[in-house]
Amino acid sequence: MKSHVTTIANMLEPNTEYVIPQFQREYAWQREQWLPLWDDIHNVAQNIANAPARESVPPHFMGPIVMQQRQDQTESRDSYIIVDGQQRLTTIIIVLRAFANASRECDLWDMEDKFLSYVQNYDVQEYSPKVRHLYRRNYNDLKAVLEMYSAGTDMNSRMSRCHDFFQSRAVGYIRKDRNSEQNCQNLLDVLRHKLETAVLTLEPNEQPNKVFETLNARGEPLKQFELIKNTIMYEGNVIEDDTLANILWGTEEKEMDHPYYGRENQEGERLDQFFSDWLRAYPNNPAALRVMRAQA
Repeated sequence: MKSHVTTIANMLEPNTEYVIPQFQREYAWQREQWLPLWDDIHNVAQNIANAPARESVPPHFMGPIVMQQRQDQTESRDSYIIVDGQQRLTTIIIVLRAFANASRECDLWDMEDKFLSYVQNYDVQEYSPKVRHLYRRNYNDLKAVLEMYSAGTDMNSRMSRCHDFFQSRAVGYIRKDRNSEQNCQNLLDVLRHKLETAVLTLEPNEQPNKVFETLNARGEPLKQFELIKNTIMYEGNVIEDDTLANILWGTEEKEMDHPYYGRENQEGERLDQFFSDWLRAYPNNPAALRVMRAQA
């Protein structure tokens, strides 16, 4: 594992893509995470406004991001799997889109393009964001936000609410006095130069699903069904195959990830109970033994 400290802007340089694999959780951040992030961005922007030079303002450390370079690289793009840190990286992409819209709402059209340059890769693909989810529901929600609410959009998704939260606060900050353009520039400077992360890059032979489990062991505990899902996804080699992932696990809403079973409904107790009963009923089943060995 290799590590280095860099800015979020450097990570989002042109022709770079970060892929969120199938074994990751759904986007889960809410106001209790958005508000501290906005406070951090706002405080650093204010420090920049009051400092004699932007360089004298210390950066804000957002926490580590763990990734692994994808095997199918192309000449035109560097592509990585995000093993840990997808919540903050997804949020930052939404923040950039929200601040771009806030700039437009405040008639600062030139600033809008500067924010958007960090959101999307401009190549032959019509939709090519720098952060791309493979889990279908997250993919659709993020696409809707970045493309500004196409027909059929879930306007109440967490990603949509995240976007509206940050856009509202950015507009308030930009319009707080007569220095609208400078205020907007301060927000851009925070995102360009003052948000830092420690990037840890896995070696090709390291198993990203196991690293993900280890990193989350001391945070929000992974449920048993999430551990089993990670194993199934990795052992089935469906880190990036949405169709096969749906066959193995059922990632469509009507199946295993339906809210009836999911993390947010009684903390996933129903699905945990289902697997617990299955393991007890078939203790000598080869598949059950394999799952228990993998999670031991």
